[in-house]
Amino acid sequence: MKPIKWKLRPYACGDESGIYDLAKRVFTEQPSDRFSKEYWEWEFSKNPDGAANIWVADDHHDIVGHYAVIPRLWKVEGVIRMGSIVVDVMTDDRYRFQGMFAALGKTSLDDSGSKGILFSYGFPIRKEVMPGHLKVGWKHIFDLPILVYPENFTPIFQFYLKNKVVSSIIGFATNSIWRGFNYIKKGFNGVFHQQKGKYTIRSITEFTSDFDQLWERSSKEFQLVASRTKEYLKWRYFDHPYHQYQTLASYHNDKLVGYVVLCEEMILGFECGVIVDIFGNPEYSDALDSLINFAKNQFKKHKNISMIVTMISKSNRYFDKLKQQGFIVSPKCFWFITHTNSDSLVALNIKRLYNHKNWFLTWGDTDTI
Repeated sequence: MKPIKWKLRPYACGDESGIYDLAKRVFTEQPSDRFSKEYWEWEFSKNPDGAANIWVADDHHDIVGHYAVIPRLWKVEGVIRMGSIVVDVMTDDRYRFQGMFAALGKTSLDDSGSKGILFSYGFPIRKEVMPGHLKVGWKHIFDLPILVYPENFTPIFQFYLKNKVVSSIIGFATNSIWRGFNYIKKGFNGVFHQQKGKYTIRSITEFTSDFDQLWERSSKEFQLVASRTKEYLKWRYFDHPYHQYQTLASYHNDKLVGYVVLCEEMILGFECGVIVDIFGNPEYSDALDSLINFAKNQFKKHKNISMIVTMISKSNRYFDKLKQQGFIVSPKCFWFITHTNSDSLVALNIKRLYNHKNWFLTWGDTDTI
């Protein structure tokens, strides 16, 4: 084994270019603008919940490892606590089998705990990193399902069959069956899940104070839910350097009762409409039906979209509403892992952190879309 020449140290101003270079070598599947000065500052220094706690592995001024803990406020058992999302964990392939991954994780998470960041969570998508996470003390709690609503089966069959004629024939037949099935299901749901109120859906361009009021009312529904204040929502969706989001808000007699955040994204070679985040007042539960249905109609206007997708934790009314609206659980999923950074969390009943029924998570809680 090569002698270890690297040393761990906290991030220092000026490390950015070395971090960009490492990321481009490690995350080859990511878009190029993901590793720009603008994006880096947005994600790691302008986050309203606090600047990231970053540790790097340095080999004579060459950044060869990186571990970023981004503070994220959570409501835990009704009390606001500081959690964090861990992103961009990476090590240079030239330094494999030297214990760098585990050393970075332990040092960074211990340091974060000492700074009051009680727990961390992440959404690893590469199988090869899981042993390293588990070695540091992460726990794989559950998987987050990806739900899909097919809009056009033809591009999907073309992707897999590679034959346009056959794909068009099968796609046309499948589209007809799928639309007929959903027409019948829509009528069935209309009988048993009638909307109680009239809702007005508006596309908004700013997050106003009523979003804070909605957060305060609606967050009481969950044991573990990330903060969705107007300040955070503005940073996450309106200030994003390259993703373009649309936010639809639902009103009942001019009272904000829910919202949904949408975007379009290429996923597995398909152009998809994505429901990134959805949140609503439980007193107006049927407002979710209006929001989901409106989002589906928005995406239907774009003929290039093959499917509508979303990711959301199970065991909540949001998941149930999406299934009632025709979304189906796909074979794809995200792993969800957590790490306890401080003994202070034990007093909050740590078992709640490991119970999937307590979590409310959407795609907006990740940093991928």
